[in-house]
Amino acid sequence: MYNLAAATFGSASLLTSPEPVASRNSGIRRPRTRKSRERHLALSDMVQTEVIPRLRLLHPMPAKDPIQSAPTLDTDQIAAFTALVLDRDIAPVFEAFTRLLTEGYSTDELFLGLLAPSSALLGRLWQDDLCDVIELTAGLARLQVLLFTYRAGDAAGLLEDRRWVLLDRHI
Repeated sequence: MYNLAAATFGSASLLTSPEPVASRNSGIRRPRTRKSRERHLALSDMVQTEVIPRLRLLHPMPAKDPIQSAPTLDTDQIAAFTALVLDRDIAPVFEAFTRLLTEGYSTDELFLGLLAPSSALLGRLWQDDLCDVIELTAGLARLQVLLFTYRAGDAAGLLEDRRWVLLDRHI
């Protein structure tokens, strides 16, 4: 182990201590020697200048078409969606969300640009006493259902098919 008593703050005596590490599995790494540092830098340089360019030549990436993102949602759209969330029926919420998906918005854009501001608006409505705690909770639950349904594409459907129950038999 290193002699910690000899180490002082602001000096490099701890890093250059000649005492070896007690064991390889002790969790403390030995300082690199100059030769190992040079080998590491040479290997890193070779990977960056030789290996990666050759891999890129062998496996070219297809040119991506520029993605045309849908226009950002305005406050009127967010307010209208929040009004749907506050209604008792969740079907119009799903219809509005699906319509926006078909218009070209990605789920990530809708999660960040619609659901997040909508939940913030629900919070402001509750703070201003324009909705009660039951409406707030139900609205946030509807937003959570949307997140669960659309969060990973088909992964949510996989979760539905793989529900498990553990039963413990007491004898």
